[in-house]
Amino acid sequence: QTAMLKYGNNQGRIFAFKIGANQKIAALPSEVLTDLPKPPDEKIDTAMAAKGFDLYHRHCAVCHGVLLQSSGAVPDLRSVPGEIWAQYDEIVLGGALADAGMASFKDLLKKDDVAAIRAYILEQAHVAWNAKEKAKPKAKPH
Repeated sequence: QTAMLKYGNNQGRIFAFKIGANQKIAALPSEVLTDLPKPPDEKIDTAMAAKGFDLYHRHCAVCHGVLLQSSGAVPDLRSVPGEIWAQYDEIVLGGALADAGMASFKDLLKKDDVAAIRAYILEQAHVAWNAKEKAKPKAKPH
């Protein structure tokens, strides 16, 4: 669990104190993704996802963010539309989104590497989805 998922944000703060001062400090707003579509219900091979973790951080994290936490300049891969999940080979190897800035990685990755990266991202999409669902306000009984 990252601090982001555990506490709702990963922001640090520096406090300066003054003797005799009294200041209320507001909690930081949550940064847990709230607009996540439900990821595909697929069984995830944990060994494949672990391999994908390494490959993702070697080839993808520089743009898409460490631990899949995008800065917002490029898509957060945990929150892509449903149809993207079926197009990983075409996008990552075939360059289907080259016009949008996503270059082909066919010179660096093989098809099974892409499957491993997808498994890692899907695993983390489920973690984010579950965190979002857990953070939803509970309906009060009448």
